[in-house]
Amino acid sequence: MPRLRPWPLAFTLLYIALALFVIHDDRTYTGHNWISLDGMPSFLATFPISAPADALLHLRLNHRSNLHMAIAVLGTAALIYFVLAALARLTQRFLAAR
Repeated sequence: MPRLRPWPLAFTLLYIALALFVIHDDRTYTGHNWISLDGMPSFLATFPISAPADALLHLRLNHRSNLHMAIAVLGTAALIYFVLAALARLTQRFLAAR
């Protein structure tokens, strides 16, 4: 069973904390500016999941739905972890081969 790598896990947990902050701030911000960016911060915080779901599958995630945001944040977090873990493994193998 592969073990969890510490620094990809740390970055993933940091992403989850920042994404939850951004989504909460997007939902509770009541500023009345001349432009409305309602949902844009939530979309950007979950971009790796939201953009392909919207463009390829024509599934527009509802940024007010807790379930949609939980799926998008957890999916993006998993993607971040696996990409960083793969980079860590490649770096480890490259340095071991030297």
